[in-house]
Amino acid sequence: MQSRSNPKYGKIPPLLLGTTILFWGWQTELWFLAIPIALIMEGSRFVPWRWNFGVEEFRQAANFCALLLVSQILYLFFTEKSLQIIFTVFQWFPAVTLPLLVAQFYSTKNRVDARALFLSSQKSEPIYWDLTYPYFALSLLSASAGNGRNISFYLGLLILSAIAIWYLRSPRFSPTLWASLLIVAALMGMVGHVALHNLHLELKRSTMQWVIAHFSRYNAIDPNQTNTAIGDIGRLKLSNQILLRVKPDPNTLPPKLIRRVSYNRYSSPMWVATNSEFTPVTSTSKNNWELSLSTQNQTTTKGLTIATTLEEEKEILSLPQGSSKIEKLLAEKLEQNQYGVVQITGEPSFVSYRVAYDDKQSIDSPLIEDDLAIPISEKPALDYIIEELNLREKSPQEILDTLQVFFNTKFDYSLELTGRRRYITPLSTFLLEKRAGHCEYFATATTLLLRSLGIPARYAIGYSVHEFNKWENQFVVRGRNAHAWTLVYIDGVWREFDTTPASWIAFEDAAVSSWGRVGDFFSLLSFKIALGVQYLKDQNGMIYLWLLLIPVIWIVIRWFYPQKKIKAEKITKQGNMSDQYIIPGLDSEIYLIETTLNDLGLIRNSHETWQQWLKRLQQNPLSISETNFNQKQMLEELETIVKLHYRYRFDPQGLNSIQRSQLKSCTQSWLDTYATKIESLS
Repeated sequence: MQSRSNPKYGKIPPLLLGTTILFWGWQTELWFLAIPIALIMEGSRFVPWRWNFGVEEFRQAANFCALLLVSQILYLFFTEKSLQIIFTVFQWFPAVTLPLLVAQFYSTKNRVDARALFLSSQKSEPIYWDLTYPYFALSLLSASAGNGRNISFYLGLLILSAIAIWYLRSPRFSPTLWASLLIVAALMGMVGHVALHNLHLELKRSTMQWVIAHFSRYNAIDPNQTNTAIGDIGRLKLSNQILLRVKPDPNTLPPKLIRRVSYNRYSSPMWVATNSEFTPVTSTSKNNWELSLSTQNQTTTKGLTIATTLEEEKEILSLPQGSSKIEKLLAEKLEQNQYGVVQITGEPSFVSYRVAYDDKQSIDSPLIEDDLAIPISEKPALDYIIEELNLREKSPQEILDTLQVFFNTKFDYSLELTGRRRYITPLSTFLLEKRAGHCEYFATATTLLLRSLGIPARYAIGYSVHEFNKWENQFVVRGRNAHAWTLVYIDGVWREFDTTPASWIAFEDAAVSSWGRVGDFFSLLSFKIALGVQYLKDQNGMIYLWLLLIPVIWIVIRWFYPQKKIKAEKITKQGNMSDQYIIPGLDSEIYLIETTLNDLGLIRNSHETWQQWLKRLQQNPLSISETNFNQKQMLEELETIVKLHYRYRFDPQGLNSIQRSQLKSCTQSWLDTYATKIESLS
């Protein structure tokens, strides 16, 4: 019995795959890809020509898919810089895996040789897989990454899945029962979806405040104000991600601190920069900028190179104290305010710039009235510490030395946030009771103590520079190196003054997981690539980068068009095009036996399996006059054929060439031996 379907079209129902691709394009808004992909897939039903692809051709298609995936991930890694990368990769899966599916749909076998998907596969016999349904499921998964905010995705998923399952359902169950089970599953899925959505909202509400308070203040800094963690309850935790790379000039050491912003008015728990005004920075030549210094001391200038990624159109630059010149920095505009903050305007990108600086100078404006302001609520605790240390009788330098010793010997560094207790403010609790906290406590307390003694001071935040990376031969600065300190105005210049116990560095380093080195490797890889691209831009050498695509294109062409000619075959159309989809095993010769028995009235009912039919035949002996006819032997031989047929029909591995020939020969032998004898019944 010949198959009533053409094996070239795959077993998925007609138009279902194309509809699923269009659904994917609708959910992800990738219509420009979805429409041609759907046409390519469904067009295979109408194109009569097929190519005889072997394992090498399928491997070339698989390699090309892998190349597309890696290229996409690398591109997104250097452009997105956010968790959106994950969703974008999922969204593009149907397009990335298209070459392999096209190779299957337009091959004579209409299946993929599985050996092409594994580099280590050494099996000589081909193993064919039909990837149609996996691609169908992958398209639905990619559609889910579109993150639609309505019920359209769930309804589309339900309808498309129901159509696919309907064609694969067992005929033993009635359509009514099948539809009822589908409705129950759909309702349960909807309830689960709503429950997960509500759980997501609850987690989002409970963590948003923590994220804003303890993480974003270092990565999205406002030059006008910052919200500290002073008074919070919980535990402060920062990221291990590398944010800056600092390379000092030869034979010089880097600065201990790199500043981003400074503020001058405190209102717990917030620091504010009063009347902040930005003015343009002068550009001395292409990509070179000269900052306005408030002091002009004749001292030695040092230099360093800072590399980082700017993620917004407007960002705050990280600079050492006393920066005077910035070189090799591409920007639309640079501005600075009176508090030493430098703001860059330009396209988000990787930047690497050199800074000339001298920590004996400053770009901060001279002192103003707010540099001595003290909140009334903090005065009692401040006055108590001043009297305890007898600071009013000391010189400015003696005050600095006393405070340094006091905070380093009488206080501990801690990330535990306890808020306030029996004192009026959290800062009072820190100074008078707990005497343990993180850098924001130390910097704020020091700034206000100095102001209480008539010494102008400001609050500064930025990063500590202390970790030398041997892999890179330069210093790296991580999110957990975010730091706060004091700027003190002495002898007509602003100086950095940090009273946080030095143990804070070892304290935070000890909490780092050993897996952090894996992230460092990929960070270094992206840094090297970004550095190379920037070099090509600076040297006007991007044209050479494009020239590198020529050999890549040539390799791709050789993958798909090797010297060996692939034979094209024309497939004869059978039956109605809209009805043709493959069901494995329908070309089995066992159907010739079924036809013979049906013609004799020994009909297999539609609800019966072959095993059930054989059992019924055993229970109803045939009346045949032939003396050498053995009905038991006939049914045993038929049972052997049924077992081979079941493997051919249902086993994903199918039959190899020898077993397939065995099924054909056993069937023919059975017909030659028993068909004529059974016909005597009629």
